[in-house]
Amino acid sequence: MGEIGYIYILFNPSIPGLVKIGKTERDPRERARELSQATGVATPFEVAYTAAFADCDVAERYMHAVLEHNGFRLAGNREFFEVPLPRAIDFLLDAKRRFGSPETISQTREISDSKSSNVNFDDSDRHLAYETYVTAMAAWFGLGDTIQDCAESLRLLKKAVALDFPAAYTALAEYYSQRLVPPDFSVAMNYLKQGAARGHARCFVAMADLFRQQGNIENFSKCWKKYFSSQTFLEDDDRKWTEKLATHPTWADALGAHAGWPRINYIQNYLDQIARLGIQPTSEVREVLLPFRDELLRDLDNSLTYWTAQPRDDRATFMLRHDHELLDFAKRILR
Repeated sequence: MGEIGYIYILFNPSIPGLVKIGKTERDPRERARELSQATGVATPFEVAYTAAFADCDVAERYMHAVLEHNGFRLAGNREFFEVPLPRAIDFLLDAKRRFGSPETISQTREISDSKSSNVNFDDSDRHLAYETYVTAMAAWFGLGDTIQDCAESLRLLKKAVALDFPAAYTALAEYYSQRLVPPDFSVAMNYLKQGAARGHARCFVAMADLFRQQGNIENFSKCWKKYFSSQTFLEDDDRKWTEKLATHPTWADALGAHAGWPRINYIQNYLDQIARLGIQPTSEVREVLLPFRDELLRDLDNSLTYWTAQPRDDRATFMLRHDHELLDFAKRILR
């Protein structure tokens, strides 16, 4: 966990066109006075806008990543950006929405009356890091004409994490826990904890799987409970930013769960895992799942119908047995 502090936007009339965006654990106005004394500029720095965060390190990384992504970073200088002041304030407002807590948001001091440039951060069809993520996964799997390049994929996924793209957290966790030899579970878990803290409940599901692999059934169950109580589950929005990928035949097949699942699929995944572990859901989780019983049974019936119609190869035989067993288990558990 980083430090409680502020992200500030400073401007100086003597250096038009540039703003300084950084963090401080003290009053941002003190920071502005210090910079004014140290730089020797003709006029002092002034605070245009500042917001408080429970973790100002994360907020600063996000701000700098967003600004660099949009081409506003001044080459060779870490905290100065060539960005219109209203646009910079819009980006900080977005960071406050993403990372601010009720306690810290209440401390926000709006020192400028600059008008917003009306940047739309709530476009459900696009996320700021969408193209970065798509390019990263194309390099990961070598999709289309893209040359497979793991190093480039990792670089882009880390950039997408800095821009808070949900699926990037779980993709990086999978790399470090399943594809890296030897695996580094601590790094994988760290990415999942970051994503979960940002409200991306798909990370709890991935954490549950890591705990299951390690034999930690208590934490496995706790992670699933957190997923089932999350807004991601309640609103069924795991595919909010990846809907097009999740429904594209080529991409969906390659990405699998990375492209996101409907919550009914997560319910099936959970029941499948606890059936294999020989454990029962807690009463709280069972109450959450009961309203989805009919939908779940219909979905499994449809799956059985599909596999019954397929040529009886090893795959079809396995899936028929699997779905029959899961259907019987679901009927016993959810009644």
